[in-house]
Amino acid sequence: MNDIPYYFSENMNHPKTYLTFHILESQKVRLEQWMLAIDTQIATKQIETGRGLGERILSTVEIKSMQASIEQGQPCPDYGAMHGAYRYSFTPTSLGTVVKVENVVSGDAIDLSEYEHW
Repeated sequence: MNDIPYYFSENMNHPKTYLTFHILESQKVRLEQWMLAIDTQIATKQIETGRGLGERILSTVEIKSMQASIEQGQPCPDYGAMHGAYRYSFTPTSLGTVVKVENVVSGDAIDLSEYEHW
């Protein structure tokens, strides 16, 4: 099994702020599919209500842009200026590392731990 590097940074202009971690290819695929579903769900709800993060009223341009992003298969919900919608947690145990990702807007979470390999 090869680890796939997954890069995340809240500030792409400052490479020293990069947080790098490795996940398996199978975990990466599950994470991307899950994030796509969650982002689609949140963007759809925001379009329907006309409200973004923090109940901010969305402009017509923003709503059209969100609709287009969903149609293109790359949903872009309103997550605010930082787009920090996902919380990653890594909990080491004596058997392996528990890997969880949570969407902080919806509260949905996925456990990416590969328990069968422990």
